[in-house]
Amino acid sequence: MASPLSPAMIVQAFSPLQSSLTNLHLNHETFTMWPSHDGTRLDMSNFICMKILEVPSTCFFEASPKQQRNSVTPLLPPSLEKLSLWFEYDVYFLYTNPVLPRWLPGEMPGWFKFPSGQYVDHLQLQQSHHYAWLSDLIEASGQTGQPFRLRKILIKELIEHPYETKHDSRSWKLPPDLAKLCADSELDLDVRLRRLKDSGD
Repeated sequence: MASPLSPAMIVQAFSPLQSSLTNLHLNHETFTMWPSHDGTRLDMSNFICMKILEVPSTCFFEASPKQQRNSVTPLLPPSLEKLSLWFEYDVYFLYTNPVLPRWLPGEMPGWFKFPSGQYVDHLQLQQSHHYAWLSDLIEASGQTGQPFRLRKILIKELIEHPYETKHDSRSWKLPPDLAKLCADSELDLDVRLRRLKDSGD
């Protein structure tokens, strides 16, 4: 049986480099799925020289619709300047739904059907608690007198899948509260969501 994903073990493996590691990339653009998750989180707070961190979202959040996405702010080092998170094919920035890869155009559940052209824009209507962890991180980055240096966040839902390629990627129009937080914190936030290719602009 394959071992579960263990973010804590990743931290342990790199721990000898806590005082020197500046960039960590655990990222790729192909489909990846771990058989399970051990429930730990990637705590890089002691990596005092870290500037760029690029990791899958499962390093911070379990891929479960019942798992609350708690703040990642305490897990990141104050020196961090850029954070990139990619969400695997069956995991979503605003929600999770493992059955989506089996949906075909025109066969999505009724609650997920929107008028043409509103697929991505509708997602900005999500309640703020769905992205509270992100708001918390941006707000911490902009607090006066804090050592946090984060200036760029990239969030991307992967669209590659070994069984179908009916999705493409579109930029998410930021809700007003997030847009204001980014402006106040002078932080560049780029969120790219997957969507069905025939779901409109």
